[in-house]
Amino acid sequence: MADPDNDKLTNLCNKIDDNEIKYWLEEIAYSNNNKIKDWHVKLASSNNNKINDLLVSNEFLEADKVIKSLPISKHSDEMYTSKIISTKLILETIKDLPQGDSAQINLNNTKI
Repeated sequence: MADPDNDKLTNLCNKIDDNEIKYWLEEIAYSNNNKIKDWHVKLASSNNNKINDLLVSNEFLEADKVIKSLPISKHSDEMYTSKIISTKLILETIKDLPQGDSAQINLNNTKI
């Protein structure tokens, strides 16, 4: 008797061009020690689709907590660019300072 899940996997593998992806897909599907298979069995055998107490839902809830704690850029749509600095201007300013002067250098980079 043909297994419908096996037929689905075979059809899916036939549509994939990348051999590495095919390999990993088959590894996942045919593995005896596989969390995804365990989740599938638990979900399929759950009463009235109550999966809140199952490992699957708990792991997804934990992942949601982790995602919420990740740093998110406040300006994710902003673009940052670099500005060209004239090293010639800096060098000229430093050369004009007397030896040993520890005063701050006032660089006016608007001349660029």
